[in-house]
Amino acid sequence: MPTSVAPLPATARSAHAQEAPLPARGTASPRWVGDSSALRSAVDTLRRFARSDAAVLVLGESGTGKELAAAELHARSGRRGGFVALNCGALSESLAPSQLFGHARGAFTGAVGQHRGAFARAHRGTLFLDEIGELPAASQAMLLRAIETRRICPVGAETEVEVDARLVCATHRDLAAMVGEGLFRADLYHRLSVLPVRMPALRSRPDDIDALLDHFAREHAADVGREIRFTAAAREAARDAPWPGNVRELRNAVHRAAFLSEGAPIEAAQLLPQPMRHSGETLAIPRGTYAQMRRVLLETTIEREGSQRRAAEVLDLPRSTLGNWLRDATG
Repeated sequence: MPTSVAPLPATARSAHAQEAPLPARGTASPRWVGDSSALRSAVDTLRRFARSDAAVLVLGESGTGKELAAAELHARSGRRGGFVALNCGALSESLAPSQLFGHARGAFTGAVGQHRGAFARAHRGTLFLDEIGELPAASQAMLLRAIETRRICPVGAETEVEVDARLVCATHRDLAAMVGEGLFRADLYHRLSVLPVRMPALRSRPDDIDALLDHFAREHAADVGREIRFTAAAREAARDAPWPGNVRELRNAVHRAAFLSEGAPIEAAQLLPQPMRHSGETLAIPRGTYAQMRRVLLETTIEREGSQRRAAEVLDLPRSTLGNWLRDATG
């Protein structure tokens, strides 16, 4: 008979995971800034899904608030356990099983103690798997079995344990297309997308821009040591901007502009991101193995864009995935 997950001793938390106790029901919901119909529709859907134990797949572009959506689901779920978040884009193929399911002492070199994985820490709570499309193929099969059986077996252990974790996954990628391309398991996709919800892009909710500007101005005022204000032209320009990085990009833009304005009202030119310049040049890839060609692509793109962050945006990759690829290429 499988044993209960409860007796497993606590260990240090993963560097890739975050967990927090659930506050009293009705007080833990995140603060959604804005009142547009697009945002209200998405939040209403989340609240309808919250009381179900079925898996939720949160879709949307980067920066649209997918982790906030997962927190909303957890806060309204009534589940007694904690909220555990794991970024699949930061997991290598060798690391993923341990981070998901834990490992026993001595399971591999360096495993000096027992480690409770994300599933065990999320027992009776919510497990949020961000960037699920980045999960290594081998771990996709292991995740599917854990969902179907509600049991996990830590790496190096001989006994399975039962887990009761509500699963919420998120991605900015088109998982259905990845299934068609053979990059993501079809059976896992159908298990994860029982209750899908899409978070709206910021460009589809321009009526929320003013409220977001004011919210971020209050948030960053202490950092810059003064009140943050905006000119009417800056507000209008912000409402018209496409914001490909969505709410996250707007937040960062306000923070940057607050320093540039030096106490004066923020101008449009200080707030809006500079347009990306593309030279139209072609990239010469030398002959070699696939790994060698990919390394050249990554290094050249980073050099041209000036940072790993901008290179990840150009390549349509999570920054964590770009970092993993670079380590693989140079390792």
